[in-house]
Amino acid sequence: MRSRLSGGQANANYSLRFYRKTGGSYQHVRSAQLPQRMRGTRANFDLGALSGSRVWRIEICLAGSTGIANAESCKTSDFRLPRMGGARSGADAPVKEGKTRRLAPRNAN
Repeated sequence: MRSRLSGGQANANYSLRFYRKTGGSYQHVRSAQLPQRMRGTRANFDLGALSGSRVWRIEICLAGSTGIANAESCKTSDFRLPRMGGARSGADAPVKEGKTRRLAPRNAN
């Protein structure tokens, strides 16, 4: 996934932390597939690394010259992943467009 940080500075360093929502709370997730730092306003990471929940939180902190995040500069954003693969039904099922057919009972002749 390619994401862009709105309101970020092009040459600034940021630290990133990902939190997975399980139950009623968020738990910090460490994965080699998820970036811990980024420079500028763009970050790339594999959506497959966000597993175990569809609801996530990302915390982005402006890192100082030492690379340590400044707690006052941290912002969080909650997001929900789309369903991927598998059979879907109900409200999550995709809507097919095109011809519709009316089903009528057959005559028992």
